[in-house]
Amino acid sequence: MIRTVEEYLESLRDGRVIYNSGERVKDVTTHPILRRVVRGGCMDYVLTNDPEHRDLFVAKNEKGEDVHFLWTPPKTAEDLIRKRQVYIEGSRFGGTGLHSMGVDALAASRVVAERMDRKLGTNYVEHVEHYRDYLQSTDSGITGAQTDVKGDRGLHPSQQVQH
Repeated sequence: MIRTVEEYLESLRDGRVIYNSGERVKDVTTHPILRRVVRGGCMDYVLTNDPEHRDLFVAKNEKGEDVHFLWTPPKTAEDLIRKRQVYIEGSRFGGTGLHSMGVDALAASRVVAERMDRKLGTNYVEHVEHYRDYLQSTDSGITGAQTDVKGDRGLHPSQQVQH
C-alpha cells in the first residue's frame, strides 16, 4: 500500500494520547511545535506519490503490491545501491525519516531472529516478517529512540560514576 499525504495526516488523528512539555496535545498535525515534525514526515508520502520519484521509492512486494521500497528486504547489491539512492534523494527533499529510521533495525531483527530460531528452535523470523507485512500493508513508519545509558538520572552523562 502507498498512502497519500492526506491519509498519513488522518492516521495521526486517531485519538492517541500525546503530551508535549506536560500539556496534552489534541492534534499533532496542528500543534505549533509538533506539526513541523509531522510535515517532515509528509515528504515520504509526497515522494512515493510523485511520478518523477515513484520508480525509485516504490517497489512490488512478494504479493505483487506496491509498497515503499525500504520495506522490501534487500536481496542484491543493486538493492543496496538503490537503498542508498533513496536516502540521498529523500534527504534532498527532507523526506525518508518515517521509513528509513527503522529499516536497519528491522534487518538486524531478522538476522538475530534467524540465529535464535536455529539455536533455540523458535520461529521469531515469522514474527519479524509478519511485522514487515504490516508495515508494507499500512505504509507506516517506525523510528528508534535513544536515551542515556541508565545510571543516576539526576546526573548528566558526563557526570556518571564509571564502573
